[in-house]
Amino acid sequence: MATPPTTTARQPSSSLLLVTVGSDHHPFDRLIDWVDGYLDSRHHTDLRYVTQHGAARRPRLGEHHTFLDHDRLLQLLGEASAVVCHGGPGTLLESLRCGRIPIAVPRQKRLGEVVDDHQQAFCEFLAQRQQVLLADTEATLHQLLDRVLGAPGAFTARNPTYDTEHAATIERFAELVDHCRPAGRGQLLTSWRPRRPGRV
Repeated sequence: MATPPTTTARQPSSSLLLVTVGSDHHPFDRLIDWVDGYLDSRHHTDLRYVTQHGAARRPRLGEHHTFLDHDRLLQLLGEASAVVCHGGPGTLLESLRCGRIPIAVPRQKRLGEVVDDHQQAFCEFLAQRQQVLLADTEATLHQLLDRVLGAPGAFTARNPTYDTEHAATIERFAELVDHCRPAGRGQLLTSWRPRRPGRV
């Protein structure tokens, strides 16, 4: 069972959009393109945009990193107005622990973004419990970004108490999904474990 966090989530900055694709070796250009398209269509002059793009192409705008140190990622999660990420269990649960309800864009097997559709299943599981905002299309992502950036406090855990029984259920589901993935060439670069140091 995970250890409850001991820190209180900070009120998000009004000007930070954090995007992370995780550490899967498959490119996830679709997410980068969707966020670039959003920024092209909006005029957020005070918006700071930080991306961890992994194997995906570099975004055209903002600050970008192939990977982020784990402590730096946690810091950014705690400061962000909006978090957009792939559907990896580790990234989603770290965002929740930092008091941020993430916008999740699951990778899709048919697009060559992942070896199977476990991310879709996990995101739907959390969305039903109002733990993530699920974006399956570019239009939905843009609408959700407008909502979250327009009222970031509404999508922040005001009192990030940690329901250990609930957390254990989610983490057990994540472990089961993780174990169902094929091993070998298609395996993720890193396997998620609760609060592990390193890449997420």
